[in-house]
Amino acid sequence: MDIAPLPDGLISGSMVGRMSDDIGYPLEAKAEVFDDGDTQVACVQNDLIFVRRKHFDIGRARAEELTGIAAGNIMMSCTHTHYGPRVSPVFMQPLDEDYLAWALLRIGDAVKLARNRLKPAVVGHTSRFSEETHNRRRFMRGVQVRMNPPAASEELVRPTGPTDAARRSRAR
Repeated sequence: MDIAPLPDGLISGSMVGRMSDDIGYPLEAKAEVFDDGDTQVACVQNDLIFVRRKHFDIGRARAEELTGIAAGNIMMSCTHTHYGPRVSPVFMQPLDEDYLAWALLRIGDAVKLARNRLKPAVVGHTSRFSEETHNRRRFMRGVQVRMNPPAASEELVRPTGPTDAARRSRAR
């Protein structure tokens, strides 16, 4: 489901107000519905920076209304794009309330479309450890903590914690 805003909207992911002037790539709400014959569940991945639970609950309620899938069986998450519309008030910047209200309806619609398109499938999974994964929060000299400091900085002391050691040990 296309959830790209119109140009001239507020953009998220910055400490200063930014406005869009074009659409460089589509933003989507991608839904999957799984049905084992007894229970239906849905997963929705949204190309947004993040959405507060109270707002996701509106999208879930819309999906439940359209499909009958219990709202508690609908999982939603975001890709955390910094180039999408402002859907939460962060860095003292306002959210785009009109866009958010529209997008939440479209998120519910995505679940409806996925349910309409159910077909037999086999589900599986795999995992592996990636060296790309790391703790982005680092202690710096002077006991301050910084997120995403320059990798070559002489001020780096150590990460603030481990990189999901449990996952690393299972994946090897």
